[in-house]
Order: sequence, then C-alpha cells, then structure tokens
Amino acid sequence: MLSTTLLLAASMVVGQAEDVKSPAEHLKCLDGLIGKWVYKGPIQEGGSDMVENGTEIIVHICWEPELGGNVIESEWDISAQGKQIDAGRNLIGWDPKENRIVSGGMGSHGGYSLGVITLSDD
Repeated sequence: MLSTTLLLAASMVVGQAEDVKSPAEHLKCLDGLIGKWVYKGPIQEGGSDMVENGTEIIVHICWEPELGGNVIESEWDISAQGKQIDAGRNLIGWDPKENRIVSGGMGSHGGYSLGVITLSDD
C-alpha cells in the first residue's frame, strides 16, 4: 500500500515538475472575469433553440476562484419571459501536461462543453 501511494505521489510530482508556476499563477490572466455579471437584452442569432431569435433574455453569471485560486468556477442561468430556460456550471483550470488552460462545463438540459482557452492580444 505504501509503495502504491509513493508511486502515485511521485508520478504527480513528475508531471508537474517542469512548470514552476502554480495553476493559480497561470489563471491570473482571467482575473477580469471574477465577479457577478448580468446581460439583459435580445438573444443573438443561433444563441439557443429554446427561444426565438430576438427574445429578451436575462443571463446571470458568477465567476469565482476555488481551491486556493487553482480553479475558476462559473455558475450561470438564463431566463426568458420570467422562466429559467437553462443553467449550468463550468470549471477552468491549468493542464500542466499540455501547458494550457482548459475548461469543461455542463448545462441543465444535458449539454456539455470541453475546451481550451487561448488568449490573444486582440
């Protein structure tokens, strides 16, 4: 049991040894997202198949650092005509093996997303 634990711990350290920055340091570039945001206005074309284009929606989204800042969690909900039409959660973190920021989320209607976040100067 002890040798298995040591092997697991060693493999975790080996996978992270090349990068001296913590996951939280890699996610600092996303600090501008942290907080509570609200959008109120028409849904954009292709925005949802649950309501017609142009329907007024309200989107609430809250971005918060979690796990000592090593992960960013977002929780969101979308309502139209006084009814919730979708909600979900998303996690953003650092992938040390691939040296990139990754995200994954799930919505209340069974949808999900997995992706890579790439920043540009634009």
